[in-house]
Amino acid sequence: EIRWGRKPHVGSNPTLSATYVLPGRSPGRQLIDSLESHCNESNVSCSRRVAGSQSSAQMKIAIIDYGAGNIRSVYNACVSLGDLSVRVVTTPGELNESDCIILPGVAAFAEGMELLRQQNFVDALNEQVMEKRKPFLGVCLGMQLLMEKSTEGGHSTGLCWLPGEVQRFDLSQNFRVPHMGWNEVSARSGDPLFDSVGEDRNFYFANSYHINCSDADAVIATCNYGYEFPVVVRKDNIVGMQFHPEKSHVNGLQLLRNFFYQAQRGEA
Repeated sequence: EIRWGRKPHVGSNPTLSATYVLPGRSPGRQLIDSLESHCNESNVSCSRRVAGSQSSAQMKIAIIDYGAGNIRSVYNACVSLGDLSVRVVTTPGELNESDCIILPGVAAFAEGMELLRQQNFVDALNEQVMEKRKPFLGVCLGMQLLMEKSTEGGHSTGLCWLPGEVQRFDLSQNFRVPHMGWNEVSARSGDPLFDSVGEDRNFYFANSYHINCSDADAVIATCNYGYEFPVVVRKDNIVGMQFHPEKSHVNGLQLLRNFFYQAQRGEA
């Protein structure tokens, strides 16, 4: 069942949103197929299309659907920014056609890494991100997987792109776990990733674990929930965000816009 509607976004044109229940295919691929079919067959004017119909000058964004990501909201957030060719990919080979890669995630660390290994994404990510230096954004679990290890879901090794580990919140009874809802973020002064983000820097979180990064220079933003912990990291072409920019309204969209702008300029 597909129900189509329109929703407001930052910009001059509405985007299509879909509520979908289609058996037999991954949610991300279902959404792409539904969007493309609707654009082709309906009388609705689609100002932004999936990859393949975009101008060659547009940046090609690959969102990895590996069975552990919040694909639909990330896809819709990226599409709403315009001037991007956004595609959900389900196989490692599809990353070859991308200019920029997004790895979402809402599962446990061990499960997420196992899913990436099973689908041969680990080697492909190392090639595309570490060797070819493509801009990369990890969101929530996607950020945590950048680290060396975690005990969530059992001891597991991560991508090892940043030094450190993932640990569970160690909090008093005054703080609930998971850390759920809106919280304020403190960013490094003058960092371009936070350009045009207002003084009210609240973002949406949903996490029971957080990273402990031993490279202090890579941490560009933190949050306080019982104690201070890293929520945005950047190392060369790699960026990670613990909160959900795609669910953080204007602030989140601005962060995504800044990330893509820097990626196009070779600064991310």
